[in-house]
Amino acid sequence: MFKEIEKRPYLLVGLILILMLVYVDFQHFSINKTVGLAYDLEGISKLLCLVSLVVSFVSYFVLSICKFEIVSSISYTYVFTILFAVAVCIYTTYYFLVFSFSFISIIVLILNMIIAIKGKKK
Repeated sequence: MFKEIEKRPYLLVGLILILMLVYVDFQHFSINKTVGLAYDLEGISKLLCLVSLVVSFVSYFVLSICKFEIVSSISYTYVFTILFAVAVCIYTTYYFLVFSFSFISIIVLILNMIIAIKGKKK
């Protein structure tokens, strides 16, 4: 089973994406009018986490179809950081952690894409 996930990491990312869409409330995007129309950190962190998941799903899918070799240790690092961000988003209200780990996961995703594209094909 782990070999299949190493070949196609988009399957695990898709599972996390479905988990986030089912359990996270996206109905609550708001603007704080008392601070000069500043957005709430809750809405921005949820959106950043969702964007990270969607972009990673599409990029891992494209890299897998194009037969690029994806570094599994970096992929697992991405999966654990985004899974931690989704878990914190579901179970707590520490949205700064969600924002931070979503941002870290995007950086890890970009690093993995660069290494995969610069590396050789399978």
